[in-house]
Amino acid sequence: MAAALHATPDRMVAVTESLIGVGDGSYAILRTQVDNLGSYYSDRENHWLDEYDFGTKEKRPVKSIHLLDVTSSIDANHTDPNTSPAVERVVHHKDDSQSLADLLARFPVRNFHEWPAERMEDVSSHPQAGIRYKNRVFLMDAGVIDAAFPATDKDAPWTLEAVVEAGDHLLLRVAKFRDEARDVRIFHVTPEDARLVRDQTALKPLYLVAGTFDTIDEAIRTAREMRVKSRNAKFYSFHPEIWEARLPTDRTVFMVAEEHSMELIQSGRLSKAVEILGTDLVPTSSGRFLRRTRVPE
Repeated sequence: MAAALHATPDRMVAVTESLIGVGDGSYAILRTQVDNLGSYYSDRENHWLDEYDFGTKEKRPVKSIHLLDVTSSIDANHTDPNTSPAVERVVHHKDDSQSLADLLARFPVRNFHEWPAERMEDVSSHPQAGIRYKNRVFLMDAGVIDAAFPATDKDAPWTLEAVVEAGDHLLLRVAKFRDEARDVRIFHVTPEDARLVRDQTALKPLYLVAGTFDTIDEAIRTAREMRVKSRNAKFYSFHPEIWEARLPTDRTVFMVAEEHSMELIQSGRLSKAVEILGTDLVPTSSGRFLRRTRVPE
């Protein structure tokens, strides 16, 4: 009985990361480490402000500020059920160099939203293969994820909790669970891969293709010529865009496609478009479409 009265919990250290804001090519997170010190009555918290660059593929902050190190202890002898126990806090370190106003000014995008469940169905995650979108866009390497967690937790599986949109950027919230502890890390998707996700999200099942080319420059030039021809004929239902596609032979081509293909078909103006453009508009599955390029004026 005496042993039970003096029992202490196992030592547990948990680290969680929370997104603060997104700026011009970078973002800031608050990293919090909580150590229970193997006690029911005391814990120690450390907080860091970490800044990351979206352009890198590694999870390595370009700047880190140790904001606060504090130990909190509650009165172990408190017995009054009608009052809260006294809490003593000892500050070991405090950095006042970073003002909240400056932080908000440098990272102004704070309107984040998580993908809904139906959209998360297009995201796959695997402990060896990493995280992918529609099995076409590679979002995060499993090795990068594993390296961000303590080596002592290597046997604990990680879970993708959320894909977070912040402006044009994408971030991933990944967690590991150990007994009662939950570790959380924030990872960013590179701008190029985030763009691919947006293109794949906008992808429609079928397109009318006006031509297939070996280079994007040739595709853009042809699309612009077709658009001029359409406008000269006062036919304003042609909206070309370029889709990079990978053929079954693994050859990459660039297709001039009508952005609103189904609308053009349903409007009954397809034959008119073919006549004006002087080329066939071939219905084509988008199953191998990868990346979209807007046609400049």
